[in-house]
Amino acid sequence: NPPAVPSPSTAGAPNTFIDAYSISGNNATVSFSSDQPGARFQCKLDAGPWNTCSSGLTYHGLAGKPALPVVHTIAVRATNFALDTDLTPAAVSFPTPGP
Repeated sequence: NPPAVPSPSTAGAPNTFIDAYSISGNNATVSFSSDQPGARFQCKLDAGPWNTCSSGLTYHGLAGKPALPVVHTIAVRATNFALDTDLTPAAVSFPTPGP
């Protein structure tokens, strides 16, 4: 018999993955997923608050300081139906050009 596949309510916290990201000027787009179907996501930029988000999220207007690039970080965490949240959010860091 094949092993039973755990349901989201018994599988524990989901894992979150950054599938792809792109930078275009001062805009950053990130695509992400979870190993548990139906998971909901929260994202944050740098030290900002967690906000509900969907894969394909784009942050606009990420400017650097005059003549210097600034490194930004987008973090993503998944939560399953049992309200278990990934304690190790996936993250990507990237520089944005100065104005």
